[in-house]
Amino acid sequence: MLVPKGGLEVDFAAGAAAERALALRTLVDKGARARKKAALTSLLQGLAALGASKRRSAVPPGERSAQSWFRQVHQSMVENVHG
Repeated sequence: MLVPKGGLEVDFAAGAAAERALALRTLVDKGARARKKAALTSLLQGLAALGASKRRSAVPPGERSAQSWFRQVHQSMVENVHG
């Protein structure tokens, strides 16, 4: 599978995760639970490969709330627009 380079990697990973989740959602046959667990493990490994950390200490205390996520997105959008 080809993975785009640069900033599109996160968007690509999010789309692939959503697509995989939808495919696994309806599975109820024998072995479905194991396949779902394997998919979750793969997702977590993929996030780590993209630089995401599960450690709380990786995020400064002032940036841990959901409100701060939107402030950061807004700031990055402004930087992209104004170069």
